[in-house]
Amino acid sequence: MAQFDLRREAAKFADELSTLLNGTVCDGVTFCAVITNPGRVVIGYKIDKFNLDSTRGIPITLGSTAVVTTNWEPKSRNLRVLAAFDELGLAI
Repeated sequence: MAQFDLRREAAKFADELSTLLNGTVCDGVTFCAVITNPGRVVIGYKIDKFNLDSTRGIPITLGSTAVVTTNWEPKSRNLRVLAAFDELGLAI
């Protein structure tokens, strides 16, 4: 039986999240997965093993205008990404 590989699955999820966001409301945003403890992973934007608290907002594109949002409140500018998460069965 194949064993669950947290590092591989977390990296895959971070890549899928990056692809989803870059295909909808972002351009060039890359999420990464950082293993912090055995069995625990943090996925985020502009984080590394020394700094897990991202202080940068994710650049969101509205048409040809980029804006930055630092929270995930359901606002009109990120309804498309919320709908995409909902479509995948993910909660924000």
